[in-house]
Amino acid sequence: FTTKDQVKSNLINYILTNKGERLFNPTFGGDLRASLFNPDSSFDGIAASLEQEIYAYVPNIIIRNIAVKKFSDENIVNIVLDYSINNQDDNLVINVSTNDLIKQ
Repeated sequence: FTTKDQVKSNLINYILTNKGERLFNPTFGGDLRASLFNPDSSFDGIAASLEQEIYAYVPNIIIRNIAVKKFSDENIVNIVLDYSINNQDDNLVINVSTNDLIKQ
């Protein structure tokens, strides 16, 4: 793995892990499923929460933008994370549907 690949893998792991799912580290995880399917959650709040928590667990990146959008006709939520590591820009796209998780 390159550093860039490892950071992307760490981000995917963090975002798709639910809080309480990791043994001996119950606060680790983006808790995405709980947030997305909670009617009181806003997409702006989810993006802000992810940004704040990612810096705590993956401090060596610079987050450029996090966008959380819902495709109303397909029951899919799209998360786009633009970030920089060692002056190299990269992005991560995760699509969450009611049936499964799809990452790109």
